[in-house]
Amino acid sequence: MSDQEPKYIITGRVGFSSVVPGSDTSECSECHHAVWISPSSQKIMKELEGVALLCTECAKPHLKNAEKGDVCPVSNGQLVELARYWKISLKEAAERVDAIMKNLPELID
Repeated sequence: MSDQEPKYIITGRVGFSSVVPGSDTSECSECHHAVWISPSSQKIMKELEGVALLCTECAKPHLKNAEKGDVCPVSNGQLVELARYWKISLKEAAERVDAIMKNLPELID
């Protein structure tokens, strides 16, 4: 990760994505559509000033040109939330997230 703080967290739109328990709503920094923000993402937002929330649609052009460190990496708390939501082990959740991240360029186009 670069020395700079991450610039944004990517999150799902309300009505178009699933939600982990304890999530709250906020809005995308660009389109202002309602988005889900999980408890661990809320914690990251409090810890890192200036980090924006981007819905998956608004994130697409940013991801094409993203530099290392622009996107917040998946935190341990987020992995725990995903593992519980998917009802799988932490290891399986980490592997699933890795696969998603490796396929992002194809998912964006």
